[in-house]
Amino acid sequence: MLNDSAALVRAALDGIGVAYMINGYIEPLIEQGLLVRLLADWSPVLPGLTLYYPDRRRVPAKLRALIDFLRAELPAASAVPPPELRLD
Repeated sequence: MLNDSAALVRAALDGIGVAYMINGYIEPLIEQGLLVRLLADWSPVLPGLTLYYPDRRRVPAKLRALIDFLRAELPAASAVPPPELRLD
């Protein structure tokens, strides 16, 4: 359960505990007043995801497809909570 983001956020929403999550995943819940940010000074804002791979010149087709997909989809998807956390 510790690696299940939805379960951690659900536990925080239910008042069971505290969850350490990326901003894009919980920002709508904070804006709705359903969660509050704790220890903001200890939570740096990171510019996004970083993907490390060994060689930029010989990127396998499957990895290239993943990189292209992430670049195209993540900016739009990051502001929307996953379906299991939507409360509307």
